[in-house]
Parts: sequence; C-alpha cells; structure tokens
Amino acid sequence: MPEKVNLSSDFDSDAKKDIRNHCTASFYSESNMAHLRRGIAALNAGEGKEHEVSAEKDNTAVSE
Repeated sequence: MPEKVNLSSDFDSDAKKDIRNHCTASFYSESNMAHLRRGIAALNAGEGKEHEVSAEKDNTAVSE
C-alpha cells in the first residue's frame, strides 16, 4: 500500500519558509538598514520620543 502524503502540510511548510526568507531579506535591505542607522543616530543625539504602547494594536506582524 503506498504511503499517504499530506500535501497541505508540505505546502504550509514551504509557504512559511518563503515568508520567513522574504521578511529576513526585507529587514536587511539597504534602504531599511539606512533607516535604522538614521534612527540610531537620532536616538544617540537625544532626539528620541517616549510614547505609550497601545495594548489594542497588534504588533506581532508588520505589513508593507
């Protein structure tokens, strides 16, 4: 009897890997690294602004 294959879980696994790779590549893009460097420079220059964290906003995912 042939082994059963769960195509759905294989697809989900591949999709998760693709998303993770895209997110990593986006984070380390030159434009994002420049943005992070500007933010770090502003914080080091004392230009940071403290703000409250909203419990209503879901910060677990970033959309573009």
